[in-house]
Amino acid sequence: MKSFKWFTVILVLSVFVSQIATSEELATKEECIQKCGEVAAIIKEKGADEAIKLVNDNSGPFVWKDTYVYIMDLEATIVAHGPQPKFIGKNLMGLKDPVSKQPWYPALFEKIKAGTNSGWFDYHWKKPNAEGVYTKNCYFEQAGDLVVFAGIYGDKVK
Repeated sequence: MKSFKWFTVILVLSVFVSQIATSEELATKEECIQKCGEVAAIIKEKGADEAIKLVNDNSGPFVWKDTYVYIMDLEATIVAHGPQPKFIGKNLMGLKDPVSKQPWYPALFEKIKAGTNSGWFDYHWKKPNAEGVYTKNCYFEQAGDLVVFAGIYGDKVK
């Protein structure tokens, strides 16, 4: 009977530990809105250069859990991207969704230029530190001549 109790305790502990080891903290929609608002406030109060510096810091406050903030100008050129600095200076207007094979930025930037200053849009993207392509629900907020983005990842699609 004593060995059964120990077996049960060990089994429960191993399940608990394995869940901790494999669980990944996921960003929330609320955090994305908050982080974009913080970056937009920095742009307004301290200028674009300060915001860009902070967003480009891969160990800073704008890279968290399983996501990050990035900044584009109104022509869809990346000006800040902490986890993937290779995108900085690249225009993504023609970038195609890996699933639908359609570009998603042209329609979004038409909305922004027509006066939609914030909102959500969906596309598919590679999740940092994971294999494959996932759904992504992304929040955007315009801050002067820049647009600040952050999104949450959903299911793996390929």
